[in-house]
Amino acid sequence: MSGKQKMTTGAALLVGVGIAIAAAVGLWVYQGFHRSRVASRTSACIGNLRQIDGAKEQVAMEHKLSDGAVVTARDLDPYLKGGTTAVKCPGDSAKTFATSYSIGAIGTRPLCLNAPGSHVVN
Repeated sequence: MSGKQKMTTGAALLVGVGIAIAAAVGLWVYQGFHRSRVASRTSACIGNLRQIDGAKEQVAMEHKLSDGAVVTARDLDPYLKGGTTAVKCPGDSAKTFATSYSIGAIGTRPLCLNAPGSHVVN
């Protein structure tokens, strides 16, 4: 009878260890996917910031604007693929240009309003 109890206890211990290992592997995989998703969103946002910066430069050249001139989203619309309605930070829950980016004046870099410290054009 005591042999059965030891076997049951051992089996329970083995199942517990198996569950702990599965949970650890699951957490490790989740962290990898999360890191990948954050990196992808950051990269997409920086790409959008580069597009906005390029559009600002085109507007400035075509309209002979100097540094400090104010440019609006409407001014940039024809220079952005899909217009300003298509350009938004992937981390923005509202999913709009106005809540994603600050255009800034000519001669300054556009800013991401959702992650200004990490979504930066170099």
